[in-house]
Amino acid sequence: MKEKEFATIIGKYIREKIKPVSTCCYEYKIVNSGPFRFDSVADHQIKSLLLASTGGLYRKEPDMAAVNGFSGQKPFDAYYMVNALSFIVLMFYKPRKEKVVYFIEINEFVKLKENWPRKSIREEELKKYFTGTSI
Repeated sequence: MKEKEFATIIGKYIREKIKPVSTCCYEYKIVNSGPFRFDSVADHQIKSLLLASTGGLYRKEPDMAAVNGFSGQKPFDAYYMVNALSFIVLMFYKPRKEKVVYFIEINEFVKLKENWPRKSIREEELKKYFTGTSI
């Protein structure tokens, strides 16, 4: 499964089942085989999620390029997020098996990454610290 497909599935789940009542930020990660590598979440992504969850994150939406004379519509020019709930959303994908995702709050993710004895973590190990959600 590709991250684009995962984003579609988890986006629908968030909209229809979780129905957030405040601003939330998500970084989607999918593991198709083996353990999850902590470095698959880039430093700038961690920094942005931490900023959004605390002091604030400003982001300008890129202008949409014209295709065949028509430009796409962006929702607005920019946003500033403060105290947003921020998560790494992780799924260990197994074809034809139940899809289980882990919503790991960014501060918890940072602690796990800094204190874990290896550069990666297996799903069996992650389950000891976080509860998965079937989607």
